[in-house]
Amino acid sequence: NKMEDDLAGLGLESSGDVEEATPVESSPVDAYAAIAATDAESPAMTAWKESFATKVAEKDQVDAEADAEMKTKGSEALAAWKAKYAKELEDRATSNAEAEAAFVQQRDDETPANSWQKVAFLVDFTGKATTKTKDTSRMKTLLLQLKQHGLQRD
Repeated sequence: NKMEDDLAGLGLESSGDVEEATPVESSPVDAYAAIAATDAESPAMTAWKESFATKVAEKDQVDAEADAEMKTKGSEALAAWKAKYAKELEDRATSNAEAEAAFVQQRDDETPANSWQKVAFLVDFTGKATTKTKDTSRMKTLLLQLKQHGLQRD
C-alpha cells in the first residue's frame, strides 16, 4: 500500500499499524542518496531554468545597451548645454562691459546744459523701495524739479 511505500522511502518499517513503525537501520549514505534523489530536478524544470536564464541574460544585455546609449546622449546633451552656457556667459560679459562703458562715458560727460541733469542721471527714480530703507520720495521729487527747471535764485 502507499503508506508502507512512503514509510519505506523514509527508512521506516511498518507492521501494518502506523503507530508501531520502527526505524530501519540503514547507512548514512543511503539516507543522503534518498535526499539527493528527491532534490533532483525534472528535465522540464532544468530546461525552463536554462530558458529563463537565457531570457534574463538577453534582457540584461538590452538594458546595458540602452543604459550606454542613454549615457552617451546625456553626455552629448551636457556638453551642448555647457557650450551654450559658456556662450551666454561670454555674451552677457560683453554686454555688461559695453553698458558699463556707455554709463561711464555718460557719467563723465561734461556737456549737460544743466548740472542738475547730471545729478538726476545718477539717482534711481524707478521707485523700487524696500521696506528697510528710508522714504526718499520727496528728495527724488525735488531732484526732478531741479533737473527740469534748474535752481532759480531770487
